[in-house]
Amino acid sequence: MTDTTILAYPPMVTHVTLPEATANITQLLDRVIQGEEIIISQDGQAVAHISPANRDRKPHSPENSPRVPGQYAGKLIIPDDFNAPLPDDILNSFLNPADPQ
Repeated sequence: MTDTTILAYPPMVTHVTLPEATANITQLLDRVIQGEEIIISQDGQAVAHISPANRDRKPHSPENSPRVPGQYAGKLIIPDDFNAPLPDDILNSFLNPADPQ
């Protein structure tokens, strides 16, 4: 198994290919149980992220709270010109000057 480990604030993150993950799933899950995160890639693209289930969970944090449909009804205003083209000066600030136009 190719083991490319990226140093990160705990936990460590290991990248493996899909065939490697399939062949070594038990060992990978043992590593997850120890606190490691595993990213599985196929054709160079990440397709899955396996991480410990209960690590550092904050039960009442916004990212763990269920979404409540309509909780912002009447509080958010989307202007009529929301989808209008951007002015050239703003649009140009997003473009890479090295890219051909």
